[in-house]
Parts: sequence; C-alpha cells; structure tokens
Amino acid sequence: MTRIDKLVAAVGEDRFARACEWAWATAAGTGRSSEDDTDTRWPRDVTDVPHELEDLVWDEGPWTERLELAFELYREMPCYATLMYTRHHFPDWDDDAMKRF
Repeated sequence: MTRIDKLVAAVGEDRFARACEWAWATAAGTGRSSEDDTDTRWPRDVTDVPHELEDLVWDEGPWTERLELAFELYREMPCYATLMYTRHHFPDWDDDAMKRF
C-alpha cells in the first residue's frame, strides 16, 4: 500500500475520488471571482477532505517524505488547502526538504 493509498483509505475511496474531481473542476478558477456566478463551493460531504488529510501528510516521517506526499496529494487533488498546509509547515522543514522544494 502506498502512502497515497493510506490517505484514500483514511477518508474513503469514494470521498477521495469526489474531492479530487471537484478540485480539478474548480482549480483553474481558484482565487478569482466568478463573473458567471458559477458556484465553486465544494459539496458539503467532501469539503473537509483536504483538511482531514493534513495530519496524515505532515505529522510523521522525514520532512522530505512529507513534502513528497504533499506534492503527490496536490497532483491528485489540486486545491488551496493542500498548498496552505504546505506553507503552514514550511518553517519547520529541515535543510533537505528546503533543497527538495
């Protein structure tokens, strides 16, 4: 089982897949106002998925491995929350993680 598989298992395969789908559908417009009044709010049942995964990504292991997992998660679920937590942990990174970044 890969580390990303553990993230999927933690929130459930269906919720993970739907969160990824929603992230991809809204990623291009993140941070912009919607001129066409498109509702970009995530569905209530998946809105917390990126937040639920934060501890699993950042709480244990070498910083370079945590960073790699965060990037892997971002490739699957490109959303602000994934990057927000990357920034949140940035001050704690070791030199190897800084170089990798």
